Amino acid sequence: MTLANSPILNTADPDIFESSITVRWSAPGNPGDTEYKVEISTIQTFPSNSTSSASVTGLFHNFNNLVSNRKYYARVSAVNREGIWAANLLFDTYQTKPAPPVILPFGKPVSTTTADLNLGWSANGNDGATYYDTRSPPSLIWDTPNQVLGRTFPGLLPNKPYSFEVRAKDINLTRLKDAVSVTTTVYTRAQPADPFEYGNVTDLDTWEIRIASKANDPNTTEYAFQFEAVGSPTPSFHDRFLVYSGGNAVPSAITDINNTSVWRTLAQWGLLDAGTGRYVINGDNLPSENHHLKVFVRNGDKQVEAPSYNLIEPQSGTPRVELTVRGATVTAAQSWQASVFVSSSVIPFRASGSSHFNILMSSVLSDSTTFSNGNYTSVGQGWNGVQKDTAYCSDDSINVNPTYVGPLQGVCVPGEDRYFLHIVGDKMSATGNPSSPIYPGDPSFRIYVDLTPPQAGPIDAQWAGFVIPDNGGTLGFQTIDFSWPVIDLGHPVSRSPIVGWAYRFVLNDNSLDPVQSTTTRFVAGPAVRLALSSAEGSGGVVPATGTYYFKAIGLDLAGNWQSAPTSFTYNFKEDSLPPSFKGVSLAGAKMPKSDYHYAAVDPSAPIRLIFSEPMNLASPGALSFIQTHNALGQQVNATVTFTSTATVADGSTTYMDVTANVPLERGARYEILSSTSNLRDLGGNRMSQNQQFSVTFFTQIDPNAATVFVTLDNGARLDVSANAFGADPSGVAFDDDVRNDPAPIGAAVRGASGAVSRRSGGDYNQVLATKEFNHYASDGTRLTAPFRAPVTLTFSYPDADGNGIVDGTESGHPVKVDRLAIYALDELSGAWMKLPGSRVDTALRQVSVDLRHFSVYALIGTASFDLTEAHPFPVPYRAAKDAGGIVFSFPNSQIAKVQVFTLDGRLVKTLSDDTGAGFVRWDPVNTDGGDPVASDVYLYVIENDQERKVGKLMVIR
Repeated sequence: MTLANSPILNTADPDIFESSITVRWSAPGNPGDTEYKVEISTIQTFPSNSTSSASVTGLFHNFNNLVSNRKYYARVSAVNREGIWAANLLFDTYQTKPAPPVILPFGKPVSTTTADLNLGWSANGNDGATYYDTRSPPSLIWDTPNQVLGRTFPGLLPNKPYSFEVRAKDINLTRLKDAVSVTTTVYTRAQPADPFEYGNVTDLDTWEIRIASKANDPNTTEYAFQFEAVGSPTPSFHDRFLVYSGGNAVPSAITDINNTSVWRTLAQWGLLDAGTGRYVINGDNLPSENHHLKVFVRNGDKQVEAPSYNLIEPQSGTPRVELTVRGATVTAAQSWQASVFVSSSVIPFRASGSSHFNILMSSVLSDSTTFSNGNYTSVGQGWNGVQKDTAYCSDDSINVNPTYVGPLQGVCVPGEDRYFLHIVGDKMSATGNPSSPIYPGDPSFRIYVDLTPPQAGPIDAQWAGFVIPDNGGTLGFQTIDFSWPVIDLGHPVSRSPIVGWAYRFVLNDNSLDPVQSTTTRFVAGPAVRLALSSAEGSGGVVPATGTYYFKAIGLDLAGNWQSAPTSFTYNFKEDSLPPSFKGVSLAGAKMPKSDYHYAAVDPSAPIRLIFSEPMNLASPGALSFIQTHNALGQQVNATVTFTSTATVADGSTTYMDVTANVPLERGARYEILSSTSNLRDLGGNRMSQNQQFSVTFFTQIDPNAATVFVTLDNGARLDVSANAFGADPSGVAFDDDVRNDPAPIGAAVRGASGAVSRRSGGDYNQVLATKEFNHYASDGTRLTAPFRAPVTLTFSYPDADGNGIVDGTESGHPVKVDRLAIYALDELSGAWMKLPGSRVDTALRQVSVDLRHFSVYALIGTASFDLTEAHPFPVPYRAAKDAGGIVFSFPNSQIAKVQVFTLDGRLVKTLSDDTGAGFVRWDPVNTDGGDPVASDVYLYVIENDQERKVGKLMVIR
């Protein structure tokens, strides 16, 4: 068997790529199924450890996973059918193509002027001996190739677009057609607008902003503006961006738009100056308080830089300093108008409108020379709008480094007292640099250092005047008034006022303390009224029994909270028994009545109502306390407001002392009436209907003033002159309805009044009104001594039509006004005795009499017996002419009897009238005996029980 022909490598047009090579050959004369062995290696001797091989029957083979830009050796041999290889082995050289480099991520540089950009790339599979070169279009010049995987491009400007090209060259640096490159384009970062300046241009309402465009590209760099309120201690920006109103006018107005940032170039914002520009904020949109103005900047890739900001004040460039006290700003002037109290070890303040500030602190107010000469310690640079602190230390010395920036560690106070903090600054010029020093007005802050918290004293608990003991026995009150004294042992000069009290009211849990908060369970004064149903843990329901815990802590204006609470424990048990009324005790004279009538009551003493248990007299409508009459006798019916306190005498007796809120008037009449439904005990139980009561009392009179008493029905009036009773405390009481009084005096009045009609005049004698007046000493003694000055009793009577007859008596037995008089009861004889000096005033419709002492009095009308004007007519009587007979008239006498006699004394006729008509008529025809009456002269007699009148008359037939 002959050997196979040796193959011939085809290198004229090889298939060579970055990581693969296809080896091709020809074998003239060999059969088509000849086997070939193809090998590839990076070493010409083809050692086995660096050689790849394959056996194929075709005329090519593809080798993959090769290294880019590397030289390889390939050879091919043929084998005959008996497995004998051809002796000659031919080889050739190949080189894979270079792969393009991969540019790695890089930072976009920012600087004040220019910046360097470090560009790096990876080999992307190229042979380590690969060379690279770079250029930055549009430049056509490549730099010197080398094998380093990175380059530095210096001097780049901010916010500029740059392109960078990196090329991987053939390993032998000669075959440029095989070089590959990659290009990237990027914007550098924009420069922040820092520093920028502001200043007042023309007035207090217009502010100028200067922004340096720096090296930023004016065509692609955009700016946005934002206001933020000056916060404390860290500024808290809020989204309020400014938008250009349009047009190219300078100044231009800025309007406010919420939540949306508006981005424009400096030219679009109207900042048209080269290098630096101006933008004017119209005063209509200036804030009324200090604000920061933030300036944002972004590049062409919309990457926003951190904002720079400066302070804008609603005033001119004069320096401004404010303390920050519990979140509120305080100016120097305000600290003198109202006391400023602090409690912490730091006094924060905010200073603006100046590039540096000067500080002085003292415990006495220094003289004005010190301030005017500027003898301050200079502290800090660049403080415009930055918040700083003044901290306490152990003495009152000043020890501050002039270049120190930060908290003022050397401003010291030794303890609680009043201090003066002086912080002044230099006025900032239009360029933002300090001009000549300015110390405006009074730069001194007056502050009071109070480190002592207030303390709630022992808690007092009560309801409706009943004092509840702390952790005492069980009680049934379902509403409690808690109060406590204020204990504050702070410095007497710097002690701050109490703001209020936080409290906690909890059922059956003593572990919960008050929360240091002024928004939840907080009261301004040291008192609070709480219902048991409002307690935490109660669910709005009052249980049958339970223990309630009340705790309170105080807060002063300096911010000091009481550290440990003051507490009170209340033990509750439901009360279901109704109360009962047991009596009254007054500091005065009790009148002999069936219910509670008193006189000469001390107007300053409490009125003691006695119950079986504590009562809720403060409940609306529980008691009706009324002044019915004042000291002038006028009916006022005024409600008296009152407070009540409870004293438990024993398990079944409680004294409820009622005290008027306004002193009771002397010489006045008062009534206390219990409610039929609203009077309840402290457990809410209603007093039964049969326990209702009323109290009537008269206060002691003022002995040096005239006093008038008017009865409830306005039927009687008592005028008491000043000094009528002497200087000792005393009082007057009256009884409107003494006739119906069940006491013995009532029976005596009824008996005497019944006897009146049995007197002469009969039923014409009428008792029209009865009143009782008594004079009492403050100890209850009834006084009967004669009065020392006039005391006048006046009864009123009705006569609306002025006919001289008391209204209501016209029918039957009318009472004539001129027969009215005032009578006093003689208790020994049981009869009414007419008082001398009774005066009838028909114009005022009154009957008056002066008294020497008090008794029971009556207004009585008696029959009229006056016969002065009594006479007969016509006289002479002519039978043929006077058909009406003879009329005997007695107009002023309500009772009369008429008798006619002959001249020799024989009785002719008897006539009488007791109807009050005032006349009788006689037809002189027959005598009482039936005999005819002849023409003659007769005697007549008109008489009653008190008077008699005799005359003559003539009858002519």
